Amino acid sequence: MATRTGDEQWRLSGRGYGWRIDIEASAPLDAAFVLPVPLPSERRNVPGDLEHLAGELKVTVRRHGLLVWEGRTALAALEHGGLARARQELRRRGLGETLESAPPMRREN
Repeated sequence: MATRTGDEQWRLSGRGYGWRIDIEASAPLDAAFVLPVPLPSERRNVPGDLEHLAGELKVTVRRHGLLVWEGRTALAALEHGGLARARQELRRRGLGETLESAPPMRREN
């Protein structure tokens, strides 16, 4: 299994027993929701998840190098997690770190 991720791209591939699966996904960072995650011991929520609800996703499945199946969607749910990453995104958007969530940024046409 191999993975490479960035702010706007996900690439995963795995192989075994003659099979290979490749997954490629992308979504603009500005289109992500910043969602809260609970801290039960502190009885509060904090920003902790960047969630895309309409990302691009392509999956390719091969057996002994021959294409078995390939599919695409423009409605992939893609996620970045982590408290520090979510706070960093709030700062990048010019929002206060005390917010527990934020909608996607609006794009200028």
